[in-house]
Amino acid sequence: MNSSEKAQETFEKQVDTELLGQFRPEFINRIDHKVVFNRLSMGAVKEIAKADILPIVQRAKKQGYSIEFTDQVTDFLARKGYDRENGARPLQRKINDILNAQLSQFILRLNISNPKQIKKIKIDVKGQKTSKTELKGTEKLVFTATLANKSIDR
Repeated sequence: MNSSEKAQETFEKQVDTELLGQFRPEFINRIDHKVVFNRLSMGAVKEIAKADILPIVQRAKKQGYSIEFTDQVTDFLARKGYDRENGARPLQRKINDILNAQLSQFILRLNISNPKQIKKIKIDVKGQKTSKTELKGTEKLVFTATLANKSIDR
């Protein structure tokens, strides 16, 4: 048995102990199966973030906008949206709060009535990540629009 299997077995024993502390044995004996979910790895959260970003890109494409985003955007949103207790549940809300809202504001600030005037919108991350010594990093999303005749950063 490797360390991962031992950790899983220990975790399942902790779940059993917690159940016994919360419910009467008569109730627990009526449960046929328990499903214990493992915590998500950061790699899995990044994949979920990427899958949640793609519909935004596709929706924008239907409206005539070409959007590209870097892997750093996926990493940034995965870090911001991951919660140790709730896993990836808050991720969609963070993507809406951070990416969707800022992208919408950026497009509105461009004040361009025809999306075809915008060749591409690129989304990247600038600034420093939060470190152990700093409570808040300077990391933020940066949007760049390439227009038919010039480039605009915000």
